[in-house]
Amino acid sequence: MRVELVTGTNDAMVAAVSERRVDAAFVAEAPATQEISHLPLFDERLVLITAVDHRAVRRAKDVAGDTVIAFPAGCAYRRVVERWLAPDGLAAVRVMELGSYHAIVACVAAGAGVAVMPESVLDTVHSAQVARHKLPQALARRTTPFIWRRTQQGPAFLRLHELVQELRSAQRAR
Repeated sequence: MRVELVTGTNDAMVAAVSERRVDAAFVAEAPATQEISHLPLFDERLVLITAVDHRAVRRAKDVAGDTVIAFPAGCAYRRVVERWLAPDGLAAVRVMELGSYHAIVACVAAGAGVAVMPESVLDTVHSAQVARHKLPQALARRTTPFIWRRTQQGPAFLRLHELVQELRSAQRAR
């Protein structure tokens, strides 16, 4: 079995699976299509991060005028922040697109804007000098799914699928 790591936005990874460029992927949102199967794996909690000296954030209006720092279009977490801002008429805010969590955290810490990311990812960035703010529960709770084409077969994929199922069982046993 050969494993290659490919990264991209949620939509890019779904397209890669659909177009048979990769056999499977971990994504933030499973697509609503019959051709792709998914297995829910990791429970995530999304948080809004700001510079430490940013005013308190209790609702979307508290970030009015701030730049959103996010991955390029197609990122599921970017869609979350856009959904959160939309009811207050803030969906058309400026967006600074970056390609890594470390860069996003660094820009937020420097006061360049706000971002949404999984709390578990933020916990791995030990130098993160940012404030964390809760999002509404409906937006904050996410489950990372493992996706594959429904017709996917082959010994390498089947072994990977088996390992992912074992991982899921171990996660649920905790």
